[in-house]
Amino acid sequence: MDWGGVSSLEQKPLPQTIPACKANSSGTPSQTLNKIMAAAVKQKDDKKHLSLIQHIAFVELDSNMAYKQAIAYHSTGKACHADNALAIIKEWAETNGHKDGCWEGHNGPLEGAWGIAAMARALELLRKRPNYTDIKGKFEGWVRSRITPKMADHVTCTCKKADAGVPNQLNNWHSSIVEAEMAMAILTDDKTRFDNAVGLFHKTVEDYVWKWGRQKGYNEVNGRCMGECTETYRDGCHPQFGLGGLIQAAEMAWQQDQDLYCSNEYALATAMEFKARVIRAGLAKDMSMLPPGFELQDLTKQPWKSFDDKLGKWDYDTAEQKWKYTLDTDKKYLRE
Repeated sequence: MDWGGVSSLEQKPLPQTIPACKANSSGTPSQTLNKIMAAAVKQKDDKKHLSLIQHIAFVELDSNMAYKQAIAYHSTGKACHADNALAIIKEWAETNGHKDGCWEGHNGPLEGAWGIAAMARALELLRKRPNYTDIKGKFEGWVRSRITPKMADHVTCTCKKADAGVPNQLNNWHSSIVEAEMAMAILTDDKTRFDNAVGLFHKTVEDYVWKWGRQKGYNEVNGRCMGECTETYRDGCHPQFGLGGLIQAAEMAWQQDQDLYCSNEYALATAMEFKARVIRAGLAKDMSMLPPGFELQDLTKQPWKSFDDKLGKWDYDTAEQKWKYTLDTDKKYLRE
């Protein structure tokens, strides 16, 4: 896709470490999915069943493999890699992605966004294949009918709450949805969809990143500083999900000759620098490398047993920006 800027795909050689061109040892996409689904069905666990479909089968296995196979084809020119990638995408568009309950359960819109972003990038590398047009059309139709509505509902609901004054509504889900929508817009040459993704990008950067350390109530007076994000206090991985989705989107926009890194006073660059300090401190186990006033806490351990000898769990309250210890039974807060 090109709207007067550079190509959406930058042609760069890859290191010659591509795996041998052979069938996936775990079987076809359908076989892999059926195996992990059978385990959940046997346990009669519907939530686990959906989670396995959405996260393990779609995100961790097939969407990643489709992208890796597409890269292998782009690097080596071997048609078998392209065939593997297209077969995976075709299977999800025609069969796997229509399983009852998919994208409706816990994390459905998020995992849908992660997977379709990777598959859209894979298809960008496969445009010259003979069956590309047919499979791309099926993939686009499936995404629009099954996943896009779920992502749109989540964005609409949370943005309405944010506009009504409910704090800290935008998070890594919105970043991932921005990435997915932008990838789909470029793949399908849909400028309206692209512009909508850009709008959500700016809104997410503002609410998720920019306000910390800058806006009244979120600034140094309240103990927060520039570079933080809504999930800084949550843990190590969720801010990386959030910032990573925004970076991917900014890179795609850059390929379309549009600079999104400048959004909201270059807040994304500041956040990346801040998060890099936290990551390096954690890897080195050196708290002196953290930003001033910060420390890392281990919340994998239970703080104590409650008075009735029941163990609870830690739960992060995004709106209040606090970790709280709760009982599983009644969600009663025991400790902050």
